Amino acid sequence: MDKDLFQNVLIKVLILVLMVLNAGFCYSVRTDDHVNFPEQISAWTGSCVLIPCYEKDNRRINNFLWYQNPEYDDDKKQWTRTVVYDNKNTKKVDSHFEGRVKPYVGQGNGACGIVLHNVQEGDSGYYRLRTIDGNDQWMTKKNVSLTVSDSGPELMIRPVGVGREYQKLTLSCYVHYYCPDYDIKLSWDGDVRGETKTTVPRLEWSVRNKKPIMTEAEFTFTPTWEDHNKTIQCALTKGDSEVTKTGPVVLNIQYSPKGVRIRPETSPVTISKGEEVALECTAESSNPPIDTYRWYKSANNIVGSNSHYSARESGTYYCEAENTIGRTRSKGVAINVLYAPTVTLKIPSREIREGSQYTLTCSVDANPQLVNITWYKDYEKILNKNRDTLTFPYIREQESGSYHCEAQNIIGSESSADVYVDVVYAPKNPEVVVEPKKPSFVEGSSLRFSCNVNSSNPGVSQITWYKNEKVMASERKNYIIIDTIKEEHHGNYMCKAGNKIGATSSQAVSINVLYPPKGVRVTPQAQIITEGDRIRLACSVDKSNPTVTEFRWYKDSALQPHRNKEITFPGIKRTDSGKYTCEARNGIGNVTSQPITLNVQYAPVGVMVSSIPSNLVTEHTKVTLTCTAQAYPNTISYAIYKDGVLLKYSQSLVLDYIQLSDGGEYYCMATNSIGSGTSRTIDIHVSYGLTSIGKYIGIAVVIFTLLVLLIVANLVSR
Repeated sequence: MDKDLFQNVLIKVLILVLMVLNAGFCYSVRTDDHVNFPEQISAWTGSCVLIPCYEKDNRRINNFLWYQNPEYDDDKKQWTRTVVYDNKNTKKVDSHFEGRVKPYVGQGNGACGIVLHNVQEGDSGYYRLRTIDGNDQWMTKKNVSLTVSDSGPELMIRPVGVGREYQKLTLSCYVHYYCPDYDIKLSWDGDVRGETKTTVPRLEWSVRNKKPIMTEAEFTFTPTWEDHNKTIQCALTKGDSEVTKTGPVVLNIQYSPKGVRIRPETSPVTISKGEEVALECTAESSNPPIDTYRWYKSANNIVGSNSHYSARESGTYYCEAENTIGRTRSKGVAINVLYAPTVTLKIPSREIREGSQYTLTCSVDANPQLVNITWYKDYEKILNKNRDTLTFPYIREQESGSYHCEAQNIIGSESSADVYVDVVYAPKNPEVVVEPKKPSFVEGSSLRFSCNVNSSNPGVSQITWYKNEKVMASERKNYIIIDTIKEEHHGNYMCKAGNKIGATSSQAVSINVLYPPKGVRVTPQAQIITEGDRIRLACSVDKSNPTVTEFRWYKDSALQPHRNKEITFPGIKRTDSGKYTCEARNGIGNVTSQPITLNVQYAPVGVMVSSIPSNLVTEHTKVTLTCTAQAYPNTISYAIYKDGVLLKYSQSLVLDYIQLSDGGEYYCMATNSIGSGTSRTIDIHVSYGLTSIGKYIGIAVVIFTLLVLLIVANLVSR
């Protein structure tokens, strides 16, 4: 046989053997039930019974049987006794249960439950479930214990706790029973208003979580203190009329004290000073009992802590009763104690700034009401009206003084202690006093300033001096002495006097410092002046107090006729050159400026050419021509011309050995930065000298001789 074929056949045989073994021993393989159902159920005779059952893994069970009191037959290897229900074969069902059992599939998947109707005491016993799925057969290890009786399941109430007033309280009664085909009703009876809610079990959840299956009724209400000690019962109704009730439940509702009041309740109670009234704090009800009492006067002032209190003072008294739940306060009882006034004079402060609103209050404790209040200043009556305040809308210095008030009622009168009111204010009417008293001071003299204050409360603590509205940092005394007045002391002076309340400034005092003109000078200081220009000289003064009244002008120290601030030269001449000064005069003194020099520039004038030794010379004589001129600036360049032809740029021309050809008309031209000028011509006449004359005579003799000879020769030849 082929090896692979043998292996395949062997594997198939092993699988078949395992399947046979599994079918034969499935009962012994399970170790736990694969379904959930309750283990105990009780019911009333004639009612129905629901046995809920659910597959643990939520699978549908194909075939299942319920047995009552089952037994296992070892010989037959099967379960016997009464079959209550078979979902596949109704013929197996015992006649005792025939027609009374039906499947319950109302909740969930994999349900294997049943409902038994019209149960009798004979239905009591143990019930077990057998499931059949092919060759897999299983009888549950656990069973359902069913008890059927006339009394049935007991109606029970959950323990009732202690309630608290105005806090919701829930009571619960229940019965371990539920069957969808048998009507029961739970309700609550009693003189308590609330809401009842009945709940049926969540079957599958209860079964799977092993919780009891029960029908429950909850009664929820908000108790008041009046519900305390009331009784309430839970009732079970089966069908239309059969009713079962629980024993009565007594409600224990805790609450704060109720009906708290003071005895005696008469209000007001009038007594005289020194007497007392006995008061008692009572309560109508309290759960738990009252453990603390408090007595109040005027709402919040605690004056006692017992159930009784003796009142000696006027006021409204309250008592408060408290237990662990809360506290309750009574209505007030007024105690009216009659007594003469007790007077206190109240003031905002002993010092008050002038100009502020200020109120004195006469605080009076008296009963009955006052008849009269009288005010006094320095023990003199100032007001006699029934007013408890004395108000100064704008308090003044003169209202400082000692004040007290007097209060009176029908019992008697009393005066307050004296209170001194001190009206404080900043220094008043400071004034700058100048000594000597005059409006103007000549520079170099002396003066004294004093800062005088009319009044101040408290006294002046600081003096500040100002000049032209700026603080004189070095001056803090109430006087200033200037030994030598200078121009810079001119200005407006004021002082500011201060104390802790404030400071006040004086009116400004003007100091006028007189001095001669200062900064006297001639302007313009320097400029280029050309003859013919229009020139204006001004006498400038930086300052003068009083103002300048007269100007005087000097040229080269000589007084000029001008008396104005300015001198004007419409066309200045070279003769106007010189040193000029001006003098400024006022009533205090005269001041002369530094001189300025006017140098008037002009082109050369008076241009002349001269000949040395003269303009009439014989030949071979040395002749020197010289040019001269006047000009400013005096840097002059010269040019010498002969018969209109430039000979030389020079101030002089030397002809060392003059010739007849050098004779002619000569002139010179002088030039500076302003212009030029030309001299008149000079005629240089050169005559022959003796040597020339002899030479020319000899030549003439020779020529004459030659002519004679020529003539003679010509005659001879004929």
